[in-house]
Amino acid sequence: MASSSVMATASPSLFGQPVAEKLGRNNFLLWKTQVLPAVRGAQMMGYLDGTTVPPARLIDVKEGEKVVKATNPEYTKWVVADQQVLSYLLSSLAREILTQVVSIETAAELWRTLENMLCSQTENYHKMNSFSDEMAMTTTRKGNLKITDY
Repeated sequence: MASSSVMATASPSLFGQPVAEKLGRNNFLLWKTQVLPAVRGAQMMGYLDGTTVPPARLIDVKEGEKVVKATNPEYTKWVVADQQVLSYLLSSLAREILTQVVSIETAAELWRTLENMLCSQTENYHKMNSFSDEMAMTTTRKGNLKITDY
């Protein structure tokens, strides 16, 4: 169960300014560099990495002689904080990404999905750009001279 200090309700102001660059298909690392300091600064990283786990949704409450199930107030606090982190992340996504994650319900689930979906695409994009640059260098000529001779 998460500690009560982590259960403190987050507010939008805890995240500071919105990210300057929304997450698209080829800028995951740049976007992540903007998002992580805001989430860490708000002390909400556990909601992203899944270490702040939700408490039990229902608890036993004694009413007179009977014990009944009731909503756990700690679970409600967890949901509020998690949804604020989720909302912050969703507001930083470009439409092309947002349309692919509409059914995700928690911040940790969104974070895992984005990492799985975009981290390798970003790495491949940078590798392809590097390869294109290398190809341009080897095929560029001035007259009959290669660029290395020029």
